[in-house]
Amino acid sequence: TPCTAPFTGGGGHLSTITTTEPSSLALWPNPNRGDQLYVQLGGIDPAVVQVTIDVHDLFGKRVMAEAVATGGGDLNHVMQLGNTMASGVYTVTVTAGSLITTQRLVIQ
Repeated sequence: TPCTAPFTGGGGHLSTITTTEPSSLALWPNPNRGDQLYVQLGGIDPAVVQVTIDVHDLFGKRVMAEAVATGGGDLNHVMQLGNTMASGVYTVTVTAGSLITTQRLVIQ
């Protein structure tokens, strides 16, 4: 069953993010200081050996991307943000085979 999660983007507009499979994406710390971001995702098909993590600003521009090896149906990864991202709201999208899940990230 589809799972929808509303979030408020720039200008107060309401957008909806839809995933087609249940997942448990966790990002922390959030809000973040811009140095390290912990990314955890469960419910990945065990046949998937690599996931991509994309970070976009609210204009849709990709500001960071990583390809990460996974195993056993779970992702546990630390992204080094390098204090290069401006303060604001971003979206983090994790793609693992047919599973695509997105969550909001705030950089302070």
